[in-house]
Amino acid sequence: MTDLKINDMLRKSLEGSKLDQIAFGNETILDWALNLEADHVITLPASEISKAIYALSKYVGFLQGQMNAREFALSEEKSYFNRKISLAITNYPKGTVQERESKALESSEELRMLEDRVSQAKSDYLMCQKMPDMIIERINALKKELSRRGVKPNE
Repeated sequence: MTDLKINDMLRKSLEGSKLDQIAFGNETILDWALNLEADHVITLPASEISKAIYALSKYVGFLQGQMNAREFALSEEKSYFNRKISLAITNYPKGTVQERESKALESSEELRMLEDRVSQAKSDYLMCQKMPDMIIERINALKKELSRRGVKPNE
């Protein structure tokens, strides 16, 4: 996944979050924390690094909630699609289940649309799945910088 797509997904997931409203200079604290460059981190005071850790930690919690919602949506879409396809294949008594499912999909626009919805829900879930881990990596790098300085980050 490209950095541009990741950043776009991060920005979109902020809708409704309070983190995008906390100002830090000319940008939000979260934008500032997400855009920190490694070269710049070593020149920052420990208090600003701690602020970045705090903002990113809160954001990880928000993202994990978003992941739970996407996982639930995917489960619901799959379940509904499976019920519909199970009913539809009863119209095709001959052939394997896979062949009967193919016939049902070929003959039903509704099933194809439902299959697309499942595919889209799966894509949304998979795109967001790694985001919390990437943010946690940034948090750990910032904590490591504080440790290098002999400052203990607040856990």
